[in-house]
Order: sequence, then C-alpha cells, then structure tokens
Amino acid sequence: MKNGLENIDLQHNQNPLKFEFSSLDYSNSSKNKYKIKLENYDNEWVDMGNNTSITYSKLPPGKYSFKVKGSNHDGYWNEDTTILNITIQPPYWKTWWFYTLYGLLFTSIIGLIFKFKINQVKLKEKNEYIEKENEEKKAVIKEIHHRIKNNLQVVISLLRMQSSKIKDAKVVEMFKEAQKRIVSMALLHEKMQQYNDHEGIDVQDHFKGLISGLVNSYAVGKRIHLDVNISKVDLGMETLIPLGLIVNELITNSLKYAFINKDSGQITVHMKQIGPNTFEMLIGDDGVGFDSKIKPTGSGLGTKLISVFIRQLNGS
Repeated sequence: MKNGLENIDLQHNQNPLKFEFSSLDYSNSSKNKYKIKLENYDNEWVDMGNNTSITYSKLPPGKYSFKVKGSNHDGYWNEDTTILNITIQPPYWKTWWFYTLYGLLFTSIIGLIFKFKINQVKLKEKNEYIEKENEEKKAVIKEIHHRIKNNLQVVISLLRMQSSKIKDAKVVEMFKEAQKRIVSMALLHEKMQQYNDHEGIDVQDHFKGLISGLVNSYAVGKRIHLDVNISKVDLGMETLIPLGLIVNELITNSLKYAFINKDSGQITVHMKQIGPNTFEMLIGDDGVGFDSKIKPTGSGLGTKLISVFIRQLNGS
C-alpha cells in the first residue's frame, strides 16, 4: 500500500482479503513496527509488531476503511495514516432492489391467495344458495307428485265404488280398464316422489313395476316370465307418462288375449336409444298371436289411445 486514498469495490464472494504493507524507511527495516485498524470491523488499533500482512476471512458486505501507520527503528510513529476504502457488495438476494421485487412478489401472492379465498367463500355461498333453492324445488316437486298421486288414487276409488253398483259386465270392464290406466299414471308419480330428482329415475325399474302389477291383476294362476331390458336412458315426465300408458295398453292386451288356454308365457319389453333423442321400443309375447293377413280394425279404445300417445311422442 502507498500513502493516499484509494478505493476498491469487491463482490461478496471475493474473500478472504489479505493486506500487505511496508514502511519506506529501509535503514533498519527489521525494527519497523506497524499498527492497523479496519473501520467497521476492528474496535481498536491492532498492534502488528514488525508483521507486514494481515488476512480477514469472510467479511460481511459493507463499507470498510483499512488504516495502517508505522514507526521507524527509533520508535517514531508516523501519524500520516494510509487509508484504503473497501466496499464489499452484497449478493443480489440481499440488495434493496431484490427485497423490493421480493416484497412485490410476496404481496402479489398474498393478494392472489386472499382473492382466491374470497372467491372460494363466494362460490361456497353461491353453491349453498343454489343447493338450498334446489332442495326447496325438490320439496315442491315431491309435494306436487304426492298430491297428484293421492288425487289419482281418489279417482280410482271413486271408479271402483261406482263400478260396484253397475250390473252390466261390459260397463264394469270399462271401469276396470280406466282404473288400470289411472294406476299406471299414479305409479309413475309415486316413483317420482321417491327419487330426489325425476331426471334420475330408473326407467327399467319403473316399467318392471308397472308390468308386474298388470301381470298380478290379469294373469292370475299363470306363470308369466318378464323379459324387460331397457337401456339406461334419460326420460322426463312428458315422455314417461304417455310411454307408460302405451305399455299399459299393450301389456294389458297381451295378458287378456295372448295366453288363452295357456298356463305360462313370456312378455318381452326392450328399449334402446338409436339416435339423438330417438328411441326404439319392442313389446311382444309368445302367445297365440293373430293372423297377420288380417288387418286390425283399430276400433277399440285401447288402440285409439295408443295412436294418440304415439303421435304425442312424435313416434311411429
């Protein structure tokens, strides 16, 4: 080092630092003595004796001033101190701009988390509101189905009471047929009442129950096997009611006329989806059948009802 003010700028990883110094008095240099002080690190002057170097390891980032003064062999101290100013730069992750960037990033993350939590709370409240509304609607729909079913049962009871006073067998049979049709509708409303959502009704289970009820009413003493195979389909009330009445008419007709002089038989009901909003239903039996060369007149009420319901479903 030489006299005068010097400045050096170092990176944080430029450690350790070694300082070497010497006096310009060479007459008896082995007796020259030195004192040093590193401002911001040493609290007091350090007596180095006749040592001419010192090493500092792992100095933290900051500003330092290395000061050194010496004496000759006569013990005379030169107060003209030599100073070296040193700046050790901090690593980038300890700089003000990094802290600022980190703070902004941290604030943004906290803001996003807070916004996410707020949105979650709002979404939860919205879902709870929608769920509450749905539950109220389901309760109303269940009550409607319950009332319709009860009213239909009242109609069935009235028809039964009225028919009990009629002597004409044909008229009584007409009353019974009307009762069966109403039972078909009442059964559907009963199913709707049992399910939480009418969209989720099991169509196969519904038709099995409807057909089994007809078999128990008409095929007393006969062994009728039911082959009911209905694909999982999504049908609403506007489709299930007329479709149920069609099934009711056709199965009733089979039970009344197909198994005359037979102790057993099979009724087949298959249904599948063959296109968007298009379904195919097959209803048959292994009974006595009819002559295919003879075209049915279609004058009966059941035949007329089937035609009406098929048109209602845009079917053929």
